Amino acid sequence: MGGSAFSASKYGGKLPTPRIPMHIYPRLLIQFQQTLSQFYKNVSSPLPAPEKTDYGDIDILVEEPLPQTPVSATELKHALNATEFIKASPTSNFAIWDDELKAYVQLDVHVCRRGGLEWECFHHAYGDLWNILGVMGKPFGVLVNNAGLHISAQGIKARNHKDGMIFLIARPRHAIEFFGCDWAKYEKGFKTVDELFSFCAESRLLYHLETNWKLIGRRDEGRLKEKRPLCRRWFTEYLPSYKPRNEMKPVITREELLEDALIKFDKRGAYKALIDKWGKEEFDKMWTRIAEALPVKGTELALVLRPLQTRLKKEDTALGVQAQNSGKKV
Repeated sequence: MGGSAFSASKYGGKLPTPRIPMHIYPRLLIQFQQTLSQFYKNVSSPLPAPEKTDYGDIDILVEEPLPQTPVSATELKHALNATEFIKASPTSNFAIWDDELKAYVQLDVHVCRRGGLEWECFHHAYGDLWNILGVMGKPFGVLVNNAGLHISAQGIKARNHKDGMIFLIARPRHAIEFFGCDWAKYEKGFKTVDELFSFCAESRLLYHLETNWKLIGRRDEGRLKEKRPLCRRWFTEYLPSYKPRNEMKPVITREELLEDALIKFDKRGAYKALIDKWGKEEFDKMWTRIAEALPVKGTELALVLRPLQTRLKKEDTALGVQAQNSGKKV
């Protein structure tokens, strides 16, 4: 199957977009990139997965519209000579006829935030590279997404995923090296899937995964194996037969990885702010529950709670924050 954006019934089957053969893809990629360069300062595409023989669609990332140049989906439709388009944010889809293929091709144009194109190309490079590494990172609270590399404080993420994450950095080399992989090998690229898998297996997080990947797989493996053939090969072929090198790296704990991240990326202050914010919210919830449980209200409630609040203000709470910064007035 090719791109699926135009498979909806409203197009009546008139815009089929079959997979694009390897001998046609480079020409189309260059053609579309040149057209989009008339509208955007930076235009690029993620590096493809190794051993890829065809493409479902063409992905192009852009950022920074050129001054004095109108940029809209309609303008791009005309410039690309597209038959149809689906306007969306941040990614719009275009159906473009190709004479050599004798069919439509699907072009996806993704508009990046300013300064984000390099990272987003990196995040989508080599197919499922970050799906594979991402599974390794999950037990450690490590998340890699379109915005960058993040890590969570244990116990907070489960309560509020976004608010529990600490942004670390959005630089490709730093992310690769944080996982314990070789940046020089990444820059060289991967000609085969085995080279890609061997690169992922160098991660310092794999040794945790070796004893837990089946448990983790129950949550993620099924989804990835069904939709991502490369991930299926990783889980069903490579991992079961994987034998680590003799010079195994020491197993790292979640606490050690968090400490390493806070030092390496100078995020101690951000971590403390996160803990303080979460602690205050939990402390306020505690006072609310106490107040609701007591059989008194109004002035009588204040008389009951005030002595306890006064005492707690002098001590650190079990949440690791000062009660004087967290106390809720009643």
